[in-house]
Amino acid sequence: MGLELERTPLGMACPSCGVTSVDPFCPGCGLSLLDLHPDFWPALRSRLEFKPALELTVRLAAPEHSARYIAFDKNNRRYEVFVVEQGDPHGVLSHRSELIEKLGDRGLPAQESIVQGKWLCEATCQEGLTSLSEGLTDLFIHGQSMNPVDVCERWIWPLARYIAELHQQGNFVGAWNYSEILIDEEGRLKFRLPPQLRQSGQPWPLERRVTYSGLSAPELYGRCGGDVDERADVFFLGALLHCFLGRVVPAPEAGLSSDRLPPAVVFADDLPPDLTAVCRRAASPLPWRRYANGVEFLAVFEHALELARERATVQKMHLALDIGHELHIGLLKGQFAPVNQDDMFLAWHEPSAIGLFLISDGVSISHYGSGDQASACVRRQASRLWMELLNGRFAPEGQADMQRPWLPESDEERRQLLIDMLNHANEEIAEIVNTRIPVFSGPPEGVMAATAIAALVEGNRVTLVSIGDSRIYLMREGQMVTLMADHDLATQLIRMGRSITASKSAPSTSALVRCVGEFEKSDNHLVPVALRPDLRELNMLPGDVLVLCSDGIPDYAGIDEEDAEIRMRRAVETACGAPWAAFELMVLANRGGGGDNISCIVLSFGEPLRELA
Repeated sequence: MGLELERTPLGMACPSCGVTSVDPFCPGCGLSLLDLHPDFWPALRSRLEFKPALELTVRLAAPEHSARYIAFDKNNRRYEVFVVEQGDPHGVLSHRSELIEKLGDRGLPAQESIVQGKWLCEATCQEGLTSLSEGLTDLFIHGQSMNPVDVCERWIWPLARYIAELHQQGNFVGAWNYSEILIDEEGRLKFRLPPQLRQSGQPWPLERRVTYSGLSAPELYGRCGGDVDERADVFFLGALLHCFLGRVVPAPEAGLSSDRLPPAVVFADDLPPDLTAVCRRAASPLPWRRYANGVEFLAVFEHALELARERATVQKMHLALDIGHELHIGLLKGQFAPVNQDDMFLAWHEPSAIGLFLISDGVSISHYGSGDQASACVRRQASRLWMELLNGRFAPEGQADMQRPWLPESDEERRQLLIDMLNHANEEIAEIVNTRIPVFSGPPEGVMAATAIAALVEGNRVTLVSIGDSRIYLMREGQMVTLMADHDLATQLIRMGRSITASKSAPSTSALVRCVGEFEKSDNHLVPVALRPDLRELNMLPGDVLVLCSDGIPDYAGIDEEDAEIRMRRAVETACGAPWAAFELMVLANRGGGGDNISCIVLSFGEPLRELA
């Protein structure tokens, strides 16, 4: 019989992870394969004589000495069928019943049992229940217009609440399979296969760990010291939240400790920043950087949901604004490149609560022109835009006033202002090069270029633009998240569907794929190309801090990107005001080496002063 075999059939695929093996245990995930021998358990397409009769269509992973299937009746209703040897000599069925009973209303007890041949079979109808894996698949197909807050409440919140309860009781799971977690149409959590609970503080068993690629914490693979505790459940929640926010499949690289998952904004625009901040921290590859347990995660997650709703509905108002900025050549960078290639522009009109803030980082290496000239072009166009606003270009009829800037009302018009600003800078660079080199024979890629990030502010309403790899961060209440994706080669490859590992190991991964300085060549003449920056609108709340900075700060503020962001957040939180925060960020990058030019603008939004019309 199948249970007596010492080796599995040649080329048998593991039903959990798909790895082919001839050994008793799957080399990919450690699942026992002995009991899956097709000569012992019912074969697929078998019919079991339940009422109604069920046809077995999919084999699922199962505990030892048992088999498990998805089956359908003639009306296409779905069932789970659990099969053991007749008489249940190993007690698998009785143990499963005990686990289901402990789950209470989250369990799915068997609805019918039959004995057929040498098997004892139990069936459970799962009509109206959807697994998390199915929910994510449905989101790929139909959910492009779904509100991310609704998605998180529907799929993540029930599980987060259950995990918080487990941790309060001193238990955790560690290794989760999201295809076994079901949620009904009213948002109630159920389990197809009861999770294996473990007590907090007890060492993880020495037998091979069953992990599920893309959602399992690195410590489940023996990395990060191999100690598994509640933080493994927190990682699962963070990785799952990353999938549902970004609408991406679980990434196998999530189990690596060498690098973290890309920000969810790489895959989807305009995500609620408070939710992406929770996702970013919870899915950290290093356990000590995550939330301590599910209770802490749930509290922060629920608060993030509240903030996301508030941002979507808050009225226009004038918030007090504290402004700080720093521009520094960088201690090490200044040793071999004595010209600062970063530039910035700041303008703030307090009575109208309108401002424009910009940072541009010139590309260091260019054959025609230089980075500081390119960033200066961007700064000049920001100044030109501000003068247009002051000159009343968008003022209501009869109210043009040099003493007050005016902004267009619609989001589309505000976005177009920033796009035009960058395109004018691009055209200015082309004009400079064409004037200096009337017959341009070189490649357009060698022309000077710059990154650009900007914030157009009116009270608590902010329009953001980014092109290149400078950063815009939102910090609030111990959370920090980047609001825009980098425009480098690695990020572009990830967006195109390449794996994270392959994208980051490709040659020249830090090379910019978008910047101010994009041209074609026609008749030995540079022709500027219309730029494609990223844009987004964001409603600010009292207590928000917006940080605009060149890559000289996150690249040198810590031992890795995540450490740098933690240090940046602490520097801002502990500063007594925005000017001091900007200074501390500059010092932090210089202490880390100062190998690049350093520029930052800190905008700290305070209490409401008045409503805006």
